[in-house]
Amino acid sequence: LAEEYLLNHREREEVIAAVTPDQAAQSLSADLKPLASRLVITRLTAGGAEIFAHQIERQGREGDTVTVLVNAITGAQEKIIVSRGDET
Repeated sequence: LAEEYLLNHREREEVIAAVTPDQAAQSLSADLKPLASRLVITRLTAGGAEIFAHQIERQGREGDTVTVLVNAITGAQEKIIVSRGDET
């Protein structure tokens, strides 16, 4: 984790989100209970281009945690990650 931080921490141009957290959340299922939301800069694949996104965490019906990355510039859903409650 520290190595990842050191490799990726650098000065970046300021980016302003064109999509608000509320707009990003509108594309998600109403069946998911809101948990948290934050702006992140991340890569979708190893070595891929960075994206500026709303990382939205929700809880599914069966206790699963659903993390959705919504592009903060375009509003497109970029990635959905489901973590089962029994995973460690």
